[in-house]
Amino acid sequence: MSTSLNLSNSGSLMSKTDYMRGWRERNRSHLLGYYRRYNSLHREQRHEYMRKYKRRPDVKARDKLRRDLNPEPQRERYKQYYQLKSEEIKARARERNRLLKVTVIGKYSPSLSCSRCGFSDMRALSIDHINGGGTRHHAIVGHGTVFYQWLQKNNCPEGFQVLCMNCQWIKRQERNENANVNGGGEKK
Repeated sequence: MSTSLNLSNSGSLMSKTDYMRGWRERNRSHLLGYYRRYNSLHREQRHEYMRKYKRRPDVKARDKLRRDLNPEPQRERYKQYYQLKSEEIKARARERNRLLKVTVIGKYSPSLSCSRCGFSDMRALSIDHINGGGTRHHAIVGHGTVFYQWLQKNNCPEGFQVLCMNCQWIKRQERNENANVNGGGEKK
């Protein structure tokens, strides 16, 4: 089998690679149309293939090395993507955080309600440290979503309960807890 073809207009020998390169250049619009049709018809198969391909250890290592050696293009792509899709990204984050809160609160209170008064509006429910010390604990672990992530990661440990914000403030007054004095959350 010969790798040279006599296909040029001048009659000289041309390699198969050069011939194919020329053919692709001459038929570029036809090929692009074909690729678009093929991709639209086989979208799911291509996505599945790319998901599997991107998970391969050799591909992951190659991509990580490329990003580590030249991080600026990746940073620029992320910045452009965020500018373009910032509202979608924020909406997904809000939904993810809401689901996390519902999951964690559901572990401590299956009825998804305050353990004192029975209030069930998720917007006002939160996790309370039963024995106080929440301010000190939040200083170590973090607040809000970070705290809920910590609870989930640690399999919802003992010592917490679900209270509505009103009951939290009432408990704080009853127990004479003050977050600004005495190291945070401890009795005076």
